[in-house]
Amino acid sequence: MLRSGDIPFPVTLNSSLVFDEKGATVNARIVARDISEQKLMEAALLHAQKIDSIGNLAGGIAHDFNNILAAVLGSASIMRRRLTAKSKLYKYVEIIESSARRGSSLTRQLLTFARKTETLVKLVDINALITETLHLFQRSVTKEIEVITHLTETGGTVNGDDGQIQQALLNLFLNARDAMPEGGTLTIGTAVTMADAHTMSQFSSIKPGPFVVITISDTGCGIERSIQNRVFEPFFTTKDSGTGLGLSVVYGVVQSHGGFINLESEVGRGATFSVYLPRANANAPLAARQRRQRLPHGKENILIIDDERSVCEIARDMLTGLGYTVYVEHDGKSGVDVYRIRQATIDLILLDINMPVMGGKQTFEVLRSINPRCRIIIVTGYGREGVETSNFSSTVDGFVQKPFQLEVLALKVREILDDRTPAPAEAVTP
Repeated sequence: MLRSGDIPFPVTLNSSLVFDEKGATVNARIVARDISEQKLMEAALLHAQKIDSIGNLAGGIAHDFNNILAAVLGSASIMRRRLTAKSKLYKYVEIIESSARRGSSLTRQLLTFARKTETLVKLVDINALITETLHLFQRSVTKEIEVITHLTETGGTVNGDDGQIQQALLNLFLNARDAMPEGGTLTIGTAVTMADAHTMSQFSSIKPGPFVVITISDTGCGIERSIQNRVFEPFFTTKDSGTGLGLSVVYGVVQSHGGFINLESEVGRGATFSVYLPRANANAPLAARQRRQRLPHGKENILIIDDERSVCEIARDMLTGLGYTVYVEHDGKSGVDVYRIRQATIDLILLDINMPVMGGKQTFEVLRSINPRCRIIIVTGYGREGVETSNFSSTVDGFVQKPFQLEVLALKVREILDDRTPAPAEAVTP
């Protein structure tokens, strides 16, 4: 059917015949119901399901790639520590390490999109974070682009990972810059609002309550309506150069924080992205940043159970260099057999999740059935969010995400070994 102005819209039609007392047809009754809202909701649901499927695929790719990068980045960091700056090989090691870090950044973006990376939640002042991000962003902006801010005076606080939110903001700022090659205006605003009934119906996962709204508007080329539903897909890009991961990362960050994002754009009239994040208690104190600790050493015995041999070798070299004695097994069953024999001397276990013969979860359960107080750190290409069982993740002593740096592994190992709190005493039946 057509609205005024010859604009088509979808309807459902129900028809019936009306008879007189003699059974003759006298007229027909036709009822048309406007289902535009229903069609929009169905399209939003199908799009969300598509994004989720792509996210699962992207997360699996990132996980496997992280195992490779763990070996490359770890090897480069060890080599760099053993070479002097005057060595002819030093610059090549730096190139390897730099390239591996770039690869690690890409996989982290994929994991963020797939919502399988660990989120470090604390109170975040959105206005302060925007100001900090703009300082970074404006170094890459020409004078032809004017930046205007309209930030709310109070209430712009959310619970979240400031690093992930900053990454999402920076991606949106950079996209706006690229959309204005001839210059223009970038406007950033914040406000506090309540999600209305229409919004709640479109996003079934959204909980009612106040939201902090971040709007990023540009006066650039705009986005064609036909591709607006695809802009959040990973590897989709309209640029001649680029990874196509920027907006997919934004989508993943917003989703992982319990929020949602809207896009309004017309070709030639710019684009506006509105990011909605659940507002936190305005009276709660903001958390202070932790200072970086010195690299600790130790003399304890550590068992590594991981099927990736290169990762095991790198982790063993890192830990032995810090003074630890390290045993290595490449599948869960062999790891369990070794622990049965050496449990009295093993102080800590580093355990991978995806392994042949006996998977990480089952291995964890068997180890805890042997000794309910054994300390176990999960080393995974996903992160805490990738462990798909709530009871399991709550009983693990710690997590390290691949690819890991020497500093990260050293600090986490020392933290768990120095923790005097007894591990859960109840045994888990394998």
